[in-house]
Amino acid sequence: FAEVAEPLDTLKVPHAMGLLRELEMHGTKVSDPTDWIKRAVEEVGSDAMEEDDDAVEDKLTELNTSGRLLAPIQVAEVKGGLERLPEEDALD
Repeated sequence: FAEVAEPLDTLKVPHAMGLLRELEMHGTKVSDPTDWIKRAVEEVGSDAMEEDDDAVEDKLTELNTSGRLLAPIQVAEVKGGLERLPEEDALD
């Protein structure tokens, strides 16, 4: 686990989960799953984790300032969970 945790952490959760699902589908044909994951991450490169371009947080702020909610959304409490979703689902 420790050998693949660091490379997988360079990916956004949906991307890492996609690679793991792909490994699961090909599992009987993969002789070294650890190496397979490392090579797969190297091939795709790491996902950019741009803090300045945070669409989820921007949407939450927009909702909080819109006047359409009875109470503000507690951004710190929900942001982490929403960021685990594909961005289009989190923003929908």
